[in-house]
Amino acid sequence: LAVYDGELIVGGAFSQAGGSAAANIAAWNGTSWRPLGSGAGDRILSLHVHEGLLYAGGDFLNAGGISARRIAAWNGTAWSMLSSAGVNRTVYALASYAGDLVAAGKFTSAGGVAVDHIARWDGSSWHAFGAGVDNWVYALAEWEGRLFAGGLFASAGGQPSPFIASWDGDGWAPFPVQLGAAVRCLGAGAGGLLVGGYFSTVGGSPCDYLGRWDGESLDALGAGVDGPVLSVLGDGGLVFAGGSFWHAGESFAARIAVWNGSGWGACGEGRGVDDRVLAFAEFEGDLVAAGSFVHAGGVPAGRVARLGASGWEPFGEGLDMDVMSLVAYGGGLVAGGTLSAQGGLARWTPQGGWQSAGGGVGGC
Repeated sequence: LAVYDGELIVGGAFSQAGGSAAANIAAWNGTSWRPLGSGAGDRILSLHVHEGLLYAGGDFLNAGGISARRIAAWNGTAWSMLSSAGVNRTVYALASYAGDLVAAGKFTSAGGVAVDHIARWDGSSWHAFGAGVDNWVYALAEWEGRLFAGGLFASAGGQPSPFIASWDGDGWAPFPVQLGAAVRCLGAGAGGLLVGGYFSTVGGSPCDYLGRWDGESLDALGAGVDGPVLSVLGDGGLVFAGGSFWHAGESFAARIAVWNGSGWGACGEGRGVDDRVLAFAEFEGDLVAAGSFVHAGGVPAGRVARLGASGWEPFGEGLDMDVMSLVAYGGGLVAGGTLSAQGGLARWTPQGGWQSAGGGVGGC
């Protein structure tokens, strides 16, 4: 999920948005969905706004009818490639750091440059981050002047640093404490860096799937949750967690929960959603959640829903397959995923509902 030019952008693995074709990416403008061109031919896994452009990363090989290997840029009307070679494997995460766009994932080559799972784009060419990391990167976040990467790797810059490491502009620094399993999501908020994933221990101590790094220690948020955390959003003193869990602390919270600084609670009326939550965004003052679910709070909601004053609300007829990324852009909401009818990318507007975005992309 992402917000771009006033709209909410949704990316994932779907083919329809609001009953209209939208292949893996769509935009919502507060009233209706629309696609971004002809969408993408495969999944969109990450969306990010950088220097006035909306970037999409994933498994696709084309965007809006042009070759764009796994990463592309949208300027509001058309898609463009980032070098003719693009990247050679999946892009899982995008972020901004020190004025550049950062991409990370499975790939080992970007624009023909050898890179180990993470690279930066300066607007005209790709560059490596030193020796990179030795396995897949799932998540990126900037916090306190450092770029943090989380994933499946065991080392960064040639030094042991299981599952998480940071870059200070000159080199990689190992994380001071050892996590017990992979990191799936990162986010700045609630007084620190939020770290979520598949781990249940940190430095040998219990830390169930989500922790907060304050620069000195990674601390559990209460009793945590009882399953993997796949998405996280910090909003002031609140922390929203989404994933595959059923409980948060002592509360029943199906796949989505909120931490208020002292305890966990359910979102909305407490019924949660009926399948995974994969992405969060803020749009028009509301929390937006997206993923694999078809109901939110007991209300039909095709893979994307907003938490309003009266509870969970759908976005029109929703989307037909998984949503993996969202962003607000151009007065609407854009979604990316495995949408087939919209080419992986769809856009929602009040006037037109869901439509394909531009020529779309080959997969978000």
